[in-house]
Amino acid sequence: MDYLKSKHFNKVFAKKDSYPDRENNKLIDVLKNYKFNSLLEIGCGNGRNLDLIRKKTDIKDLKGIDISDVGVKYARERGLDVVVGSANNLPYSDKSFDIVLTYHSLEQMKYIIDDVVKEINRVSKKYVISFEPCFELQNIFGKFHNFMQDYVKGLPYIFEKYGFKVECFKRLNGGKWKNRTCLLICKL
Repeated sequence: MDYLKSKHFNKVFAKKDSYPDRENNKLIDVLKNYKFNSLLEIGCGNGRNLDLIRKKTDIKDLKGIDISDVGVKYARERGLDVVVGSANNLPYSDKSFDIVLTYHSLEQMKYIIDDVVKEINRVSKKYVISFEPCFELQNIFGKFHNFMQDYVKGLPYIFEKYGFKVECFKRLNGGKWKNRTCLLICKL
């Protein structure tokens, strides 16, 4: 399955500028509310979020992981510290990061989500900040889209199951009418 996902995302990232920025201002606004020294982005793709964080904050310890070797290649060309790998087997030490960030990546991990959240718990010191389309907060079109795409459902409950406390769970304004982004912030 990882091989097939990698092939798909290699096509997505075939152009450096693909996968345009969506909620970048919201991402930075959320991060400014937290004091942190280290951040890991799971599903970092071509590094667009990490690059933005590097430019708009003082954080120097930024790392990323993605299943797409093409996405990672472009992220490395931006000078980012990223690796090719799977979210259910993170190559980092326990409690390595103040914040673990996901951005439209967990939605696609339905069949490994429990292992992924266990790994997030293992490497996180404090927070998980997720920008994901959450089924529970979608309109009827979004619910249908999420169902048809076989996206993860119940993210807040999955995080609670593995020891996190949900601090924020809300739908963000704007975005696609059928796949609106939600903000989920969890604390250990």
